Amino acid sequence: MSKRIAILAAIAIFAAMLGGCLPKPPAPWDEAAERALVAKALGDWVKGVENYNVDAMAGENVLAAGFRLTITEGAGAPYPKELDDLRAELAADAANQASFRKPPTNYRLELAIPSWSIANLTQTTADASCTFTVNEWSSSATWLNSDRGDIVVELVKSGGVWKMTSMHITFKEQLAPTAANAGASGFGFRSEERRVGKECTIQC
Repeated sequence: MSKRIAILAAIAIFAAMLGGCLPKPPAPWDEAAERALVAKALGDWVKGVENYNVDAMAGENVLAAGFRLTITEGAGAPYPKELDDLRAELAADAANQASFRKPPTNYRLELAIPSWSIANLTQTTADASCTFTVNEWSSSATWLNSDRGDIVVELVKSGGVWKMTSMHITFKEQLAPTAANAGASGFGFRSEERRVGKECTIQC
């Protein structure tokens, strides 16, 4: 009986080979290609911040479910921000941001990042970090280096897309003490408050 079963199995395999029905082995993991995809995801997020594109900053293909943002201002205590709160803040300010970028203000923001350091890369997870400088400009002011600091990001590959699961932004200069310090709007990059040692001349 076992010999007959073996013969039938061999015939079935041979028939599958002729019909091209055998499953193909998975393609080998290409670390360099995956690293490039992570870098692209991070770069697209930066462009979203600069253009104030809410979907590019915080859309479903950018931030994973359960994403949490943590912001630290100088020596101040870190404060977390849940995904729904972040999206609500970004959406609430979208109309104002679009208006700022039109004449006569012509506001521009540059999130300058020399490079991202991508570490602990696997087929499904990655860590990334960088230093950044925020540059702002408007028709009424020259370029202003309004912020600088560090960003640390954790990512996961979900549905073939690299998404952020957490982000910690540390600003090097602490906001002057105000009641608003406990909750910078959105990702906190737009400078509209006075910082210790310098005053923002771009009101937007």
